[in-house]
Amino acid sequence: QYGLSDREIIAQAVMMLVAGQVTTSDQMCNILFRLLQEPAVQDHVVRDRELVPSMVEELARLDPAVTFIFRVAGSATRIGDYALAKGDVVFISTHAINRDPATYDAPHCADLQRAHRAHFAYGFGAHHCLGAGLARVEMNTLFDHLLSRYRVQLDQSAPAVRNHYSLSFSGFSSLPIVLEALN
Repeated sequence: QYGLSDREIIAQAVMMLVAGQVTTSDQMCNILFRLLQEPAVQDHVVRDRELVPSMVEELARLDPAVTFIFRVAGSATRIGDYALAKGDVVFISTHAINRDPATYDAPHCADLQRAHRAHFAYGFGAHHCLGAGLARVEMNTLFDHLLSRYRVQLDQSAPAVRNHYSLSFSGFSSLPIVLEALN
C-alpha cells in the first residue's frame, strides 16, 4: 500500500530503534555532564525533585545530543539577510538555535524557572523526533531516581571523553562519576 517492501519496513524499524537508543543514551549523558557543571542546579533539583522535568528540558536545550540538523528549503525564502532558493540545503546548529537571545533571556544559562520551554533538541514540526515522549519519560525517571538517592560528581581521577560520532551526534564514550549516598 505504501510502496515499501517487508525488508524496507524492517530496515526502517531497526534504524529507528538504534537511532532512538543512541540519541537517548547520549542525551542522558549530555544532561548529566551539564548538570555536573552546574552544582547550583543539582542542589536545587535535589531539594525539589518536581523540577526534574524542567531540568531535563533546560539541559537538553543547552547540550542536545543531535548537534546539527539539515533541512531543504521547500520554496524560495529568506532567513535574516540570506536568500534561499527552493532546494537549497540549510545546515542548522541546534546549540546555536537553542541559545537564540531573541527567544531566550540569558540563553547560555540553565534557568529551571524559564517560561519559554520550546527548543530544538528533538527537532521541530514534521521532523520532531517520534521517540521524544518516551525519551523524556526515561530521562525524567532516571534523574528523579538518581538525584533522590545520590549526590553526583565527576570522577576527577579519570577524564570524561566526549565523542562526536558525526557532525550530527554528540555524546560521551566515557563519563566517570562518583556517587555519594544522600542521607
